[in-house]
Amino acid sequence: MGELELPGVVAGVFLRQDAADCLNHAHRPLPCSCGFYLWPPSNVTLPDGRPYPYHVNETRYGNVLAEFAAATSARGIGHGFYYSLTNNFFLNVRSHSVQPPSTLLPGQQNVTQQQFEDIAFASVAELWSDFGNLTEIWFDGVSGDDRRLCTLCAASNEHPQDSIAT
Repeated sequence: MGELELPGVVAGVFLRQDAADCLNHAHRPLPCSCGFYLWPPSNVTLPDGRPYPYHVNETRYGNVLAEFAAATSARGIGHGFYYSLTNNFFLNVRSHSVQPPSTLLPGQQNVTQQQFEDIAFASVAELWSDFGNLTEIWFDGVSGDDRRLCTLCAASNEHPQDSIAT
């Protein structure tokens, strides 16, 4: 059996062809605990209005999520994303909570808890609207007010019967 390579930066993902034939969906983790996005967000801004800057260099590496979505869709494999709400180093979030401004390190952004949640909400809205029919967004660390993200998923996904937010 040959190997199936998903292109571009997604090239870290290799599947044996017989394994790919058995898959019904695949997940791509983002933004991880550091807050780095694997796509250049178009509708996600910092509180001062600047575009969210901590993301993949599209000119150099392409849009990793778009490549992942296209590669899985081309092979009939559903795709979804893993989104961590627990930690975001870039936004100075640890254990679900924005840390005091006195703890900021160079390069970190000073945001409030509400601003962090608004950024996460805008990011998830963009995922649902820009990357095709997702089979799932797997939220790590959803609690309390974060549950509004699950409501967003159901409202903004074109095919809610085919996908879930967990």
